[in-house]
Order: sequence, then C-alpha cells, then structure tokens
Amino acid sequence: MLSPLESIAREIAAAESIYVPGSMAESASFNGWLTAHPECLAGKTIHSVWIAGMNGFDHAALDPSAHGVAYFTSPALADGLRTGRTKLLSLSFAQIFRALERAPLDLAFLHLSPPDADGWCSFGSCSDFGPAAFAGAKRRVGLVNRRMPTTFGSARVRAGDLDLLVDAEGPVHTLPATTPNQAMRAIGDHVAALVRDSDVLQLGIGSMQVAVLQALAGHRGLRLHSGMISDAVMDLDEAGALAGGEDAIRTGIVAGDAGLVRWIDRNPKLWMAPVSETHEPAVLARLENFVAINSALEVDLLGQVNAESRAGRVISSSGGLTDFIRMAGFVPGGRPVVALGATAGGGKISRIVPTLAPGTPVGITKADPLIVVTEHGIADLRGLDLDARAERLIAVAAPAHRETLTVAWRDLRRQLFG
Repeated sequence: MLSPLESIAREIAAAESIYVPGSMAESASFNGWLTAHPECLAGKTIHSVWIAGMNGFDHAALDPSAHGVAYFTSPALADGLRTGRTKLLSLSFAQIFRALERAPLDLAFLHLSPPDADGWCSFGSCSDFGPAAFAGAKRRVGLVNRRMPTTFGSARVRAGDLDLLVDAEGPVHTLPATTPNQAMRAIGDHVAALVRDSDVLQLGIGSMQVAVLQALAGHRGLRLHSGMISDAVMDLDEAGALAGGEDAIRTGIVAGDAGLVRWIDRNPKLWMAPVSETHEPAVLARLENFVAINSALEVDLLGQVNAESRAGRVISSSGGLTDFIRMAGFVPGGRPVVALGATAGGGKISRIVPTLAPGTPVGITKADPLIVVTEHGIADLRGLDLDARAERLIAVAAPAHRETLTVAWRDLRRQLFG
C-alpha cells in the first residue's frame, strides 16, 4: 500500500541533509510537489547529481535558505554556484559514488519501479547513484512510479527495506533523440575502424555516441559496459551487432526517448548497475578488449584533454571520462579514445590547441595513453615522444589550422627544451 506523496512532508521536516534523485532519475511528480511547497526546504542541504543537458531543475533554489551540493555544473545551477549557495565537488563518477556513500545524509529519496511479486523495486531507467544514497542515508523513501520500467540487474532494493513508499506516478524522465551531423558521422566511421568484433564498449552520450553506434552496425558480438546508453542502442540491437544471450548491455543511465524506455522494460539484454559496478577501477581492470570512447572540448599538442571548461568557464565535470579512459589504457587490448570535432565557431576555432589555457581543468594528462579522433582521422598517441604526438595531432586538426599549430609547436618545444 503506497502512501500519498504529501507524506514526504514530515520526512523532510525531520531531516537536515537530503539526497534527491537527479540525472535520469529525476522525478517530475516529486519536483512538482516541492515546487508547490518550497518552504519545506528551508535550511536544508540538498545533495544530487544534476547533469547539464539532462537536468534543468535546482532544488536548492526553491527556498533562499536552502543549500546545494552538486557534482556537475549546469545552467540551472549557475546562480547557486556564483553566490556560493551551491558547492561543487568536481569528481569522477567513481569518486562521486564514494562521496555519496560517506555523505551525512539524513534522508534519501529514490525513484523506483513498483515492487514485483517478491517485493523487489528496481531503479528503472537510472541506477547510477541511488544505491550509494540508499547505503548511507539514515532514512529512505521510495518514490514509486507505476510508469517506471522494471529493469533487471543488481540495482534494486527490497520494498521492506525502505522506511516509506509513496505514490509518485508521473512521466519518466526522457531526452529527445539526437541526429549526428556530417562531421560526427565521419568521426563515427573513424572510431568504428578501431573496434573489433566481440569488443566491450563504453561510449559517452550525445550525437557522437549515436554516430559511433550507427557505424558499428556491421560488427558482431559487441558488448556495452557504459555509464550511459541512448536510443541508438536499439538500432545496434536490431542490426544484430550485440552479443547474444543475456547481459549484453551493462549500464546505469538510460538517456533516451519514450521508445527506449519501453525497450528496456523487462529486457534481459540489459543489466542495470550502480556506478560502483560500471565505473569502479577494480571492476574495469577485469575487462579485456575494452574500448572507451568519450568526447572532449579540447586536446592540446601535449595530449592533455579538457572536457570541462569553455572560454574559461566551467560547464561540466570530469564525469566518467577519467574513470573509463585511464582504465582502457591499462587493460589488455584496451583502446582509450577521445573523439571531438576539429573546430568550433563555424570553423574559426581549432579544438586541437597548442596548450590548454591557464586555469583549464585537465581531465586527461599527457602521461595517459590516448587515441584522438576527429573527422580528419585518427591520432594514436600511445608510446610516442612529444614531437611525434604533436605531429599526429596536427595531422587530424582542421587543415586551415595546421600551419598555425605547427608554428606554435616549434615555439612550445623551444620553451620546454631550450
């Protein structure tokens, strides 16, 4: 028997530090109730994983005396970060999970599917950080949504282990499908050339993931071990590229449209897991032939990667980039791939740059093995000296910027070595 949603008022009143579902676990009915009762958050500290492009809601902004603890930046959090009302812990996914396990949470809200015949609730389309909050919180409230798909995997909780279950029926959080442009399709083709049949793949989200998955339609026996999946996974499955049997896809976030939400419901090919199983280095170290494919904003001629800052402003966080890329460079047969368009600003700005600007967060260092892909080709930097690295990166930069980069490398080399 589910309690009415307004039952959460007394739970919030008794708590000081609260975890609310973010990422693709965001609950429309829960957010709507809080918006109608903002005074209940007065003086509260709210923890969540709000991600740019996924979440446009700032719970801590509902009451002027509330505070937030965030792990990513987003436009919705801009005012809170500017004023200091929201604190940013810029960590990798694996470290965010550990931080939430240790956070002094009085109360955690978890967005769940209804209990099955055995009393288990799944985390539905998003199992990333909810299990960490469940493990560490003093009290746990299940936001039970009849529209949430039931998914298989290790990310589930017994209804009897929750302190309160409330009726939170409402739309499941979705994202519109993306269509790759010509440059992204070229990048997808280059990345697909690095993938072999039966590899284990991780991909970032967005049009780059779509382009790569579309280009892999002719491969066979592929498995996905990824922080996120999107609509293009269905096309990959329909093409026959996925490995047979159960558990071909292991992920924690399903970020797609309503069709993908229906596809994952009781789908044995999908195993939903928490970040402690998708991103943890000890888990990734057991994967062979692991291909990590992620996007970035800039790569400099030393091989350093910026995935967080644009024009000096922090717009994201390291996320899963450092977890996946570094381990893909470590495991047998691994391939650490960063893919990005060669230019921005209509071709005027090169995204292959001489050096990252002072103050730019470095997500991947020059010491990390790396393969860089643009629409102009593949630059495998592994095992190369600095001169060879720079030469290969300049070769995949946009042709209009190669001469400038060549001159810049000569100047930088002279600065570094005299």
